[in-house]
Amino acid sequence: MIANEIQLVTRISDLDTQRHVTSRTYENFCLEGRFRILEENGFSLREILSQGVVIHPLESQIRFLAQQMERTNLRTETKAFPLGDGKIFWDQKVLSDAGTPAAEIKTLTFSEKGGRSIDLLPLEKTEMNGFDQFPQIPDFRGTCKTVDTEMITLYSERNIFGEYNPAYLWRIIEDSRWFFSTETGLTLNRFVEMDTTMFFMGGVFKFFHPVPAGRRIKVSTWIHSFEKIRSYMRHEVTDAESGLRYFAVQDEQLVVSLTKARPKKAPEEFQRLVGEYVENFEYSKK
Repeated sequence: MIANEIQLVTRISDLDTQRHVTSRTYENFCLEGRFRILEENGFSLREILSQGVVIHPLESQIRFLAQQMERTNLRTETKAFPLGDGKIFWDQKVLSDAGTPAAEIKTLTFSEKGGRSIDLLPLEKTEMNGFDQFPQIPDFRGTCKTVDTEMITLYSERNIFGEYNPAYLWRIIEDSRWFFSTETGLTLNRFVEMDTTMFFMGGVFKFFHPVPAGRRIKVSTWIHSFEKIRSYMRHEVTDAESGLRYFAVQDEQLVVSLTKARPKKAPEEFQRLVGEYVENFEYSKK
């Protein structure tokens, strides 16, 4: 295991519509931490580029634990577990100055050069498998409707490898949640009437193929199930023309009372509005 930590400061531009730091900021901080470890072990950014090395995400698991505001000093702790065959398991935590966890992000990456795997960190004897660290994303059973949204992936969001950092792929899913809310009638006014809001608490990503730039993609979104105060949403991102599966996501939403700022069971009106889009509706009603 190889470890380090870095200090970064949030900005006003990191705030979202709920006036706290967006989830993508934590992933960007963790990205900095991952590259810092590579640099400290002989693979600086320029060295990676000069050798033609490309790093792909394979899986991610995210948990958000405490909201943060602008101009906040955050410490990102990174632990790297080289697994061989080009794979590295990254276990990262973002903490406040007081040591309060703000986010936890686990990532499995794959590095390649000229189409062959390359190990960027010295191999160590480890009992970690990497793949076993991530919950399985359930396949869609086809028992409900989905909200299908088409988007064009942006050329300007590509990273140094000409691909996309995980934070941009998170953004695609964030947009799909907004489109889902619009399609099902969950407007801001309706949420206020129900004294309800939803907090994104985390999720699991599984990546199958790099998403090309300038490509028309389809994001299918539905609710896998409700469990008391939680809603589990599913997303499938595919090529709008060929149907190639790019990545799959299951995320967790916490149902919260606006007035009491406390978790609550999803109101009947909420469940009625989204009922056609709930895959396991009978299970969810228990």
